[in-house]
Amino acid sequence: MKKKGLFSKINMLTGVCMLSTTIFAQNAGEIDVTFGVNGYTYTDHVIGVHEMYKNIITLADDKIVAVGYTSEANQNVILTKYDANGIPDLSFGNNGLAIYDLSIGGDEQAFSVKELYDGKMLVVGVIEGMTSNNGFLMRVEANGDLDLSFGTNGYVMFNAGANTFAVGFDLHVNQDNSIYVGASVLNANANADFAIFKFTQGGGLDLTFAASGSNVFDFGADEILMSMDVDANGNIFLAGIKDDGPTTNGLLVKLNSYGLIENSFNGTGMIEYQNAMQDHYFNDVKAVGTNKVLVVGHEGTGADIDGILLMYNGDGTPDNTFSSDGKQVSDIGMSNGVYLHRVEVLYDGRILTTGHVAGLSMFGMYALVLFDDGNPDFDFAPGGDEIYGFPIQVDGVIMECMTLQSDNKIIVAGIVQSDDLPEVNLMMTRIHLEDAVGLSSEMKSSLIVYPNPTQTSFSIRSDEFIQNVKLSDLSGRIVQQWDVNQQIYLFDQQLPDGNYILTIQTENGTSVQKLMKH
Repeated sequence: MKKKGLFSKINMLTGVCMLSTTIFAQNAGEIDVTFGVNGYTYTDHVIGVHEMYKNIITLADDKIVAVGYTSEANQNVILTKYDANGIPDLSFGNNGLAIYDLSIGGDEQAFSVKELYDGKMLVVGVIEGMTSNNGFLMRVEANGDLDLSFGTNGYVMFNAGANTFAVGFDLHVNQDNSIYVGASVLNANANADFAIFKFTQGGGLDLTFAASGSNVFDFGADEILMSMDVDANGNIFLAGIKDDGPTTNGLLVKLNSYGLIENSFNGTGMIEYQNAMQDHYFNDVKAVGTNKVLVVGHEGTGADIDGILLMYNGDGTPDNTFSSDGKQVSDIGMSNGVYLHRVEVLYDGRILTTGHVAGLSMFGMYALVLFDDGNPDFDFAPGGDEIYGFPIQVDGVIMECMTLQSDNKIIVAGIVQSDDLPEVNLMMTRIHLEDAVGLSSEMKSSLIVYPNPTQTSFSIRSDEFIQNVKLSDLSGRIVQQWDVNQQIYLFDQQLPDGNYILTIQTENGTSVQKLMKH
């Protein structure tokens, strides 16, 4: 059911582009003009070649890494690194760019990247070689060099059984540093299936997982994976699309920690989402706590495209505490479609989703903030949502990348096409999530986390009463929390070393800080 009147405010393109460099945005929902140049970063590293970026992450030091591939005849993997304010990090790779050619004469495409506790990064994608087509998982040093100690010469290739083609689309790093890779594989009948792989931290398949390290799921059509997530109980969620030719439907699958179908979820372990609309896409999935899961995407056809958010309980039933029927719809009208690509569950339970709008009258970035009951956050923007233009005339846009920095500012990125630009390349901006992020400067100066780095525990010195403390990994998943004020906060014994985000709720506000366990 569509919720009318919730998504009304539109920032006209000219309004966003006329910000002066002497004005600093402080209000929720506004472009942060201290980022890049007047709030935007445009990157064209490889002249004469399209750079197709598919994912961005924020590192432990708030620097930003984007991953994708070049569109030249011999496609190669690319990683681009920026400082926290969107300026290329010249210490990384070659002036901020690292290019990887993993096959002689073949093509490589990369779709996702994750940071490890030691600052290294994992990247997944596909190698279309001269004689075979396989997924790949590679590990990169913090400076952009391939980590040659991982797999064979820095990467491993993977497939499953008799399948002829594999593409790694997403990955998740477990607390024991083992690695899940969500993929699609092409079977002997030329149909695509969902697949899950598990690797050890050294790059070998974990043969104790599923059937010799992987499992494949065929639901009778082409199943293309778009996203995966893992909840605190170890359940794995795979989300994407099921395409049977005439229609495309959203597909959500739940697995247990062994990589097997969890049949208690909707009775079959999967949900195929469809309604009166012609096409439906699930683009991102997030586990919410231990017993809910949220997917975002879009549905419709032609110019009638609506963004959708669907909340399910752990058994696969719609969560009726979310917008009364488990569904929220973003429909701006005016013959313009809303495409939701990424979603994050914030420290306070609010839901942030981003993407883009495209249609007859505009192209723009899109952001929407909801409370956990599905109602819009009017403090972020009237209607809870905002459309952002570009500093140039744009003819085409896909804003499928989003991440958060530790001060709760939103980084939205994607590829843009314009007559004013020579190639398709990355455009990135930063948006204020709140008017005043965290505590006041006076309160921050009186709130100290120590020691940091630490090994077994930490303490908090504060003049304010501490109500709640949450520890999250870099993907935003809460790994430990404390509900009372304590002198010493002890880590769980199973918690691995790494970089974490500490969210401290006091009687007067919230502070978000980095914490390193080593």
